[in-house]
Amino acid sequence: MGPINQQTCTHYESYATTTSFTDCEGCVLATMAMGPGPVVQCGTWVTEPVSSMTVTECFPSPTTAPSPTH
Repeated sequence: MGPINQQTCTHYESYATTTSFTDCEGCVLATMAMGPGPVVQCGTWVTEPVSSMTVTECFPSPTTAPSPTH
């Protein structure tokens, strides 16, 4: 796969992360490492001070402590 061309790319100086808990009903949420993404060639860079993201986790079981916020 060749590089992706973007007219404008945004760089965020920092992130705020919020954790949202869901009832997994005995199942487990899992992530898979996919490796680095494709090369992106940007015509212009815009810098923003902050961005936010929400991550989802299963409710902790009564015998475990919740995982720390990322």
